[in-house]
Amino acid sequence: MVGVLVRLFMEKELYHHMERRGEVMVRFLSNTLINPLYHYDMEAMYDLINNILRQENVSYIYVLDNQGQIIHDGQQQVSKFGQVLSDPVSQKANKTEHILFQRNEDFLDISMPIRLGDEVLGAVRVGLSTKQMVQNINSMDDHLRTVTRQGEDQQLKLAIVVTIIFLILGTILSLFVARKLTRPIKELSNKTKNIGFGDYGQELEIYRHDEIGELYNSFHEMINRLKETTISRDFLDNIFLSMTEALFVLRLDGTIEMVNDATSRLLHFTKEELLTMNYNAIIEKVDNEDYDFIKDVIHNETLPSIDTIYCDKEGNYIDVSFSASLMQDHKNHPRSIVVLAHDISDRKRIDRMKDEFISTVNHELRTPLTSMRASLSMLSEGVTGVLPDKTQELINIALKNSIQLNELVNDILDIQKITSGKMTYNIVRINIHDFLIDAIENSSAYAKQYGVNLNLLDTEDGDIFIDADKKRLLQVMANLISNAAKFSHKNSSVEISLQQHTDTIEISVRDYGIGIPSDFKEKVFERFTQVDSSSTRSIGGTGLGLNISKEIIESMGGSIGYESYEDNGTRFFFHLPRIIQ
Repeated sequence: MVGVLVRLFMEKELYHHMERRGEVMVRFLSNTLINPLYHYDMEAMYDLINNILRQENVSYIYVLDNQGQIIHDGQQQVSKFGQVLSDPVSQKANKTEHILFQRNEDFLDISMPIRLGDEVLGAVRVGLSTKQMVQNINSMDDHLRTVTRQGEDQQLKLAIVVTIIFLILGTILSLFVARKLTRPIKELSNKTKNIGFGDYGQELEIYRHDEIGELYNSFHEMINRLKETTISRDFLDNIFLSMTEALFVLRLDGTIEMVNDATSRLLHFTKEELLTMNYNAIIEKVDNEDYDFIKDVIHNETLPSIDTIYCDKEGNYIDVSFSASLMQDHKNHPRSIVVLAHDISDRKRIDRMKDEFISTVNHELRTPLTSMRASLSMLSEGVTGVLPDKTQELINIALKNSIQLNELVNDILDIQKITSGKMTYNIVRINIHDFLIDAIENSSAYAKQYGVNLNLLDTEDGDIFIDADKKRLLQVMANLISNAAKFSHKNSSVEISLQQHTDTIEISVRDYGIGIPSDFKEKVFERFTQVDSSSTRSIGGTGLGLNISKEIIESMGGSIGYESYEDNGTRFFFHLPRIIQ
C-alpha cells in the first residue's frame, strides 16, 4: 500500500513539473513568434526551434498557421511543411485562449495559440517524452517490491521510511532544480513578449555553458538578426500609409488581401469594401477580355507596366498603369501578388492633346504648305514669265523657307510616329551598291548649293544585299549627306563609302568640315539640338534629323555612330545586318 502511494505521489509531482516546463517552452515560442515578419526568416525560426529541441526529453515541436498547417517542425528542410495535424488537440489549438495538455502512452503534449491581440496567427505544439520518467518510477517500484519480499518487517519499515525520506528529498531537489532551470526560461519568455511588438532593445545577463546558456545565445542572435533583416510593424505601416501610388496585395485567386490609403483615395472605396472584392472587378477590360494577368505573373514572376482602366465606386473610369510581381514562400511556391498602380489620367489627357495637335499639323498646316511650296517653285522657275530681280530674290527666299518649314512638319510627324510606335516599315531586299548610287543622285542638287561634291568610294566587289525599308534608309542617307554638306568648307568633298564585315555592312558619310565641338558630342542624337556657334548659326535645320535617323536604323536591327575631330571633319556611319549568300 505504501509503495502504491509513493508511486502515485512521485508520478503526480513529476508530471506536474514536466507540465510546467513544457508550459514555459510553449509560452516562450508563442511570444517570440508574435513578430509579424518572423515567419519570413525561416533560418532564424530553425535556429530557435532547434535549440529548444536539444533540451532534455523534447521530442518534437510544430509551429502551425491559423489553418492548422505545419509551417515549421524544427528541421532544416521542414519536411512536414503544409501538413495538417488532424488530432483533436491540434484542431482546438487555434480556437482556444488557453494552454492545452494531453497525455498519452509516451508523450506529454502541450499546445498554445499564437495570438496578436484578438487575431490568431497560429499555434505552437511541444511534445515531451515521458519514457525516461516512467522507467525511473518503474525501476524504483521494482526495487521497493524486492526489498519488501526479502526484508523482514522491521527492515521493510526502515527501508520504506528511508525510501520515503529519499523520495521527499528527491522531490524537493527536483523542485529546486526545476525552478532553477525554468526561472531563466520564464525570464526569456517575458522578454520575447516585447520583441513581438517591435522592441528589440532587450538585454539579458546570464553566464551559463549548458543548454539554457545556448538558448540565451540564440535569443541574442535572434534579436540581432531581427534588427538587421526585419522592419517593425509601425515602420512598415508608415511606409504603407505614406505611399502616393495605389498598392494591392492579392491572393492567387485575385481576391484583395491588403490595400493602402492611396488605393482607397483613387477608387473611392473604403479599405473594408476593397477587402471583399476581386481585383478583376475594378478593371474595365477594353482590349483583351480573356487576358488573365495573374497566370502571366505566376508564369513570369514579374509583369511590366500595363495601361488599363479602373472603374471607381461611382462608376467613373480612371486611366492607370500597373505593374505586378510575385511573392513566394521559402520553398519558392507562389504566395501572393503585389500590384502597384499609377494614375495616368493626366498623361492620357496630354497624349490626346498631342494627338489633336499632330492631327492639326498634318491636315491644317502641311496641306497649305505643300500648295504654297509648289506655287513658289513654279514662280521661281519662270512659269509666269521672267520676274524682276528683286521679285525673283524674294520668291527664292520664300521658297527656301517653305521647304524648311515643310521639312520641320515632316520631321515632327515622324517623331510622333516613332514615339507612339506607329512608324511602319516596308522591308524589301536591297542591292546596296544600287542603293548608294540612288542616295547620291537624290542629294547631289542639295550639296551643290553649298559648293560640295559627293564622291562614292565603292571598294567592295560583288553584289551585297540587305533587308531594309528603302524609303526610310534613303531618308537616313539624305539626313547624313545634308549635314555633311552644310558643315563642309566650300569646294570640298563628302565621301560615301561601303565596307562589309562578317555579319554586317557599314555605310559611312565623311566630310572635312568644321567637325563637332567636344562639348556638344553627348547631344548629337538628341532631339532639337544643333551645333550653335557664330559660324553655323545661319545654316538652319530642325535639329531632328539625326534623332530620326538613329530611331530608323535601330528599328531595322542596326546601330549608328560617329567619329569627329574639331576642325578636321566628321564621319557618321551605321551598321545593318547583311544577307549571307
